[in-house]
Order: sequence, then structure tokens, then C-alpha cells
Amino acid sequence: MTIDSVRTRHYRLTCRRCHRTWTATYQVGTFTDDAGDHEVYFRNGASATAPGSTSCPHCGGLRVVVLPSRPE
Repeated sequence: MTIDSVRTRHYRLTCRRCHRTWTATYQVGTFTDDAGDHEVYFRNGASATAPGSTSCPHCGGLRVVVLPSRPE
């Protein structure tokens, strides 16, 4: 696997358990293979799960969703 490009993305996340909202910054690498286009996620230089697959840093809840980004 060779990553074609890496971009920094900011995500707004919310926990449906405790209702807190926070932001997280990921480096997102993209690559293409025979199965199609793929993205891989990194935080602080280490591989990470996709933003919506993380747990809440406040309550540990697993019902985390990605919110639409705000216009800059």
C-alpha cells in the first residue's frame, strides 16, 4: 500500500450518551487499489480509527457521531 496524499482534516464530534461536543484533528491518507478508493487515519503520527469509530473522551461512550463541518 502506497499512500497517495495526506491532508489534515478537522472533525466535530458529539457523544449521544453525554451530549458533549468536541473537535479532533486527523491526518487522512488516501490510496487506491483494485477494490477502489480508501482512506486511512492518523493522529499524532500513529494510526487511528475513523472519527466516528472513536469513544467519547468525556464519558467513554461509544455512541459518537461526526457532525457536519462549519463553514470557515
